[in-house]
Amino acid sequence: MMTLCSLEGLKIVVYGKDKERSFVSAYQLDLEKALKMLLLLHLRCCRVLQSYE
Repeated sequence: MMTLCSLEGLKIVVYGKDKERSFVSAYQLDLEKALKMLLLLHLRCCRVLQSYE
């Protein structure tokens, strides 16, 4: 699985790809919610990477 995130203003765009599908999600959020979402995505990606080690 691959996930890329970019923060454009207060819009978070998430690009993801796994074996079955690709997806793009866009979220228009206030700054506090945007930062929380980026933190959760980061932690989730770290857990996924650790599971491969």
